[in-house]
Amino acid sequence: RYREALEALRSAGLRQPNLPQAVQLQQDLASAFRGLFLDGQADGLQPIQALALFYDFKELTPIGADGDLMVRKLVRRLVDVDLLDQAAELLSYQVDNRLDGVPRAQVATDLAVIYLMDRAPEKALQAINSSRTTVLPSALNAERRQIEARAWAGLGRYDNALEILGKDAAPEAQAVRAEITWKQKDWPAAGAVYEKA
Repeated sequence: RYREALEALRSAGLRQPNLPQAVQLQQDLASAFRGLFLDGQADGLQPIQALALFYDFKELTPIGADGDLMVRKLVRRLVDVDLLDQAAELLSYQVDNRLDGVPRAQVATDLAVIYLMDRAPEKALQAINSSRTTVLPSALNAERRQIEARAWAGLGRYDNALEILGKDAAPEAQAVRAEITWKQKDWPAAGAVYEKA
């Protein structure tokens, strides 16, 4: 009965905010929320129940890495049960309001993947483009290029997709290249890429 417990802690702390015990109640409330969404106590809830509980008490989300990890764990659960719109909404809020630099680019990359899963390549491109920065790790840059190529392919712009991939010979890039050539119905090129893989 997590909701009732959180509501009891919240209301008790708000009734007499000047008492020293009220501060302790607020700390208990924050710890309970943290235990649910960071330490996995809410894993037994249905994803939609967990999402509703999270939204009702989202002001308790800690600032910084712990809060971001909390959101990403919840997003994974939502994606597992195909609640892509809700997962995208959570990550979009993170990208727009809570993150900067490399963490923002990483979360935007995850958001772009969810948009691709939801067959929204335009939004995937927007997520990638809005989070561009010059100081990204090379592995993240490569992943972002592959996602961008998939998005262009999803829009039917195969030449753009292949241009984004360039000469990247990584297995993941080769897989994207193979998908693109297959969609282009360029059977000899697709066969060569698949055979190489």
